[in-house]
Amino acid sequence: MNLPFGDLEALKQLRDQFSQVLVSGSDNSSNVVITINATGKITNLQIDPSLLHPSEKEVLQNSIIAAFHNACGKLQEEMFKSLQDKA
Repeated sequence: MNLPFGDLEALKQLRDQFSQVLVSGSDNSSNVVITINATGKITNLQIDPSLLHPSEKEVLQNSIIAAFHNACGKLQEEMFKSLQDKA
């Protein structure tokens, strides 16, 4: 696929801009907070100590999944908004 030089430069600028984007998501109770970057890499994970008991294993697992999905949704919104601003 051949892109005009200007479009390639615009894509590089978007990539650089998105590499700076960090969003945080949490479960419904905010016991788990995950921060991800634009590539979906987890950069930070905060867990409320009350969930660190063996009896809370399933709650913790579900909270991590919910927080990650919440962060991914926010990331998609942020990227879409940024692309709209460029248009």
